[in-house]
Amino acid sequence: MTQNVISISFTDADLTAIDSALAALEEKFVTLISLSNEEKRALSKMGTRAETFIRETLVAMEQNPDMIPATLNLAEARIDLTALDVLRPRIARLNRLVQRGNDTMVAIGSDLDAVSRLGYKLVDTFGPELGLEELRRNLSARFARKRKAAEPAPEGEPTGEAKKKS
Repeated sequence: MTQNVISISFTDADLTAIDSALAALEEKFVTLISLSNEEKRALSKMGTRAETFIRETLVAMEQNPDMIPATLNLAEARIDLTALDVLRPRIARLNRLVQRGNDTMVAIGSDLDAVSRLGYKLVDTFGPELGLEELRRNLSARFARKRKAAEPAPEGEPTGEAKKKS
């Protein structure tokens, strides 16, 4: 019996609905940005403790507007915090969906690999009598081991022919 972790298929209607939903999400999330790894490293990160500090500081500034310089846009900070609060649960849902999609693709790949390995064994066993030698040779490349380059002998130790003469 071969492995079958998952059996899945999609109708054309399913794929059309999925693509439409993705297009709608892309349209609504058009303002999301992409950052390079370098840009991410340059930015400060907001962990749980930092978020608590941020929230408390914003409240303190809102309660004491006289101490806020005109150059500080507190309203923009409040808009950012609201955006964080509404975006976070939705991105979490998307992340869970993406994780399930990735796990599904791993399971599909594993199922396909198991079937293919069984198929290879069948070609290996019955191939000669069915005239499948070339196919078997081509498929066997998947399992070919690459030879490691000979490691240099430590200094002072004889190598190759010199070693045999010793």
